[in-house]
Amino acid sequence: MNVLDKNFLDLFIRNENDIILDLYKGFDDFYKQHPEKFYYYFKQLADDWQYYFVDMQPYTFKESDFPLYDNGKYKNKLHYEYVKDSRELITEIKHRYDSIELVVLEYTLKLQSFLKQTLNFEATVWWLNCIPNFLYTPILSFERGRNQQGLFVYQAYLSFDERTYNTHILSQ
Repeated sequence: MNVLDKNFLDLFIRNENDIILDLYKGFDDFYKQHPEKFYYYFKQLADDWQYYFVDMQPYTFKESDFPLYDNGKYKNKLHYEYVKDSRELITEIKHRYDSIELVVLEYTLKLQSFLKQTLNFEATVWWLNCIPNFLYTPILSFERGRNQQGLFVYQAYLSFDERTYNTHILSQ
């Protein structure tokens, strides 16, 4: 199967072809262009983690434990649980991109862990609200396609079989 035919979140979970470096770069660009929107997705990831893997109960409104945006100062209040064990990855990112945003790396690694937990524990995650949509330009190798220009949105999805009810789940 061609890499382009594989589910991109599956590749991310397994870090095939060091895709985490490319995703870090994409998330870093997103963070620099839209810091408040990046915060929204990071907060959503933290809240979803709490809901699916800690509380494990029907959704009830709770006040989030995630720090307030506070003009971007939330970064100083994060615990950086995933970054602290990633020295080699930090070195590679600095080497490849000349600098690093630890908040972006923390989000990237926490997202990867969230997706792994979803598959490992088969938690029924219906919506992936913590991932921005990706834009891409497809590789068009056929004649008609070469004359068309376009930008496509890739909505991330995760497909798995939930164990308790033996039901196929398509998280979007």
